[in-house]
Amino acid sequence: MRFYCGDTRTKKYIDLLGDSGVGEVNLPNTLPPRRYPWFLDNGAWVASKRGKLLDEGKFYNAIRKIELGDCGWIPEFVVVPDIVGGGQESLDYSLSWVDRIHMAPRYLAVQNWMLPKNVESVLKRFEGIFVGGTSEWKENTAHWWVKLAHDNGMPCHIGRAGTEKKIKWAKSIGADSIDSSFPLWTVTRMNRFCELAVEMR
Repeated sequence: MRFYCGDTRTKKYIDLLGDSGVGEVNLPNTLPPRRYPWFLDNGAWVASKRGKLLDEGKFYNAIRKIELGDCGWIPEFVVVPDIVGGGQESLDYSLSWVDRIHMAPRYLAVQNWMLPKNVESVLKRFEGIFVGGTSEWKENTAHWWVKLAHDNGMPCHIGRAGTEKKIKWAKSIGADSIDSSFPLWTVTRMNRFCELAVEMR
């Protein structure tokens, strides 16, 4: 299982994460990446915590930077714009964006109130599934999304899974990758996150 961690400018953390094989999560305003592998998160979750919607202009500019080669490495995947907790509205929004992204695999962010039967018919337009939504919804439904992804020959990523309990849970249901910024809060959390990343490669 691949691990990703939020971006950091602290050299000792950059070195530790890199040595442990932990990839980097970048938002549109944190480019260019400092480590490889990395993926581009569209920023909807961060915006929602501030009571706002995704900044489409920033996201589009990030896509253009990558297309023009201004970010060095190409991301392993891009989380297609979504609406946190938005159900069908989020799915429709993602579908309106997916064909504008061409330079990397595109992951559909599944959100509260979505069901596999609603997603399966459009899944061929994406290359992976990103499990978003609230923590409770994620824990109750993530196994559906892992199965749906694998049944369709694609990977499944689980967002915001940084505690040891959540990491082991994600591994147990077959997730292909996880991410978190939780390890950046303390040295102890960072060290354990990196230990688990090495153990679960």
